[in-house]
Amino acid sequence: MSKNDPHYDDMIQIKKIKQEGGSLEGEGPKAEPIVPKTFKEKWKNYWYHYKLQTFFAVCGVVLVLVLVYDQVTKVRYDHEVIVSTKYRIVSANEDMGGDLTEYLNDVNDNGRVDVKVNEIFMPMDMDVDVVEDADLQEALSNRQELYAVLTVGESFVFVLDQDVYDFICSSNEGESPFVNLEEALGESDFLDGDKLLLSDIPLGEHWKLYFVDEPIYLCVRKIGGTAKDNEENNAKVNGAVEMVGTLVAEAHEQ
Repeated sequence: MSKNDPHYDDMIQIKKIKQEGGSLEGEGPKAEPIVPKTFKEKWKNYWYHYKLQTFFAVCGVVLVLVLVYDQVTKVRYDHEVIVSTKYRIVSANEDMGGDLTEYLNDVNDNGRVDVKVNEIFMPMDMDVDVVEDADLQEALSNRQELYAVLTVGESFVFVLDQDVYDFICSSNEGESPFVNLEEALGESDFLDGDKLLLSDIPLGEHWKLYFVDEPIYLCVRKIGGTAKDNEENNAKVNGAVEMVGTLVAEAHEQ
């Protein structure tokens, strides 16, 4: 653009205004940004720019706290007792686990004994031609659950009837997976090899087993197979065998 151009001075002025950050309307230089000074202003500024990041950070912290709380407060059971018969024994007794806490040992050394009772209803003699579909489905599902318990190998106290006892042995190539209690504790009228005759002792009477028209056994699974030989499992087995010894002693005192 030539200096002789009649608009030369105007264009120079416009260029200067743009360089100084002003506007074409003649405004001065661009204003300094407003810096928040009070807490309220700072918070509004922070929330405007970082609300999403803050939201996700808080959610992450809450999730971690929930997981930690769950781990700290979750009950770590010392023993899981499997009750598997054609009768619904657990439903007839309010606190079978509580009844056993005075006999079993504190495996995890937390100062108390916690016992979980898991009932697996097993009507082994069900005729598929006459039973209701719902009952058959329950029986088949529970059989798979019992298989799973045996496969995991972390439960060592079993309350069984003869049919389920035979079923477990047949699933173990015909051999008993249970501790021979007479060898471990000596002969007794209340023991039959690997079985405690639960129906004949005071605890069985307390559990109303006199209403059942066949013997109910308490068995202790031995280490081997899927039941790994480690410190925790050995503590469970030893504690369960000692419990049987205590129950037999109480029965002889009656």
